[in-house]
Amino acid sequence: MAKMMDIKDKTYAGEQRVYECIESNLPDEVICYYNREINGRQFDFCLLIEHMGMLVIEVKGWSFSNIIRVISPDIIETNLYQDPVGSPKKTSSKL
Repeated sequence: MAKMMDIKDKTYAGEQRVYECIESNLPDEVICYYNREINGRQFDFCLLIEHMGMLVIEVKGWSFSNIIRVISPDIIETNLYQDPVGSPKKTSSKL
């Protein structure tokens, strides 16, 4: 069971599911920080994995039915927003 350093936020269902999966399925050696801010940018999850490194996870609560088309690797058109959405990779690149 991963060591969770922060309390689960009940605002976003997608983040709740990922939180529960990390907590329940990863080994004790994994330390997880949730919804922290670094240099004015916020990440959803940061996993510190002993002898491997760290992994930052950005969660989007979309389902397959919400995606209309992938315009490019950086732009996705969904039925959730009026305009196409930029890549989550681009939003987290300054961490």
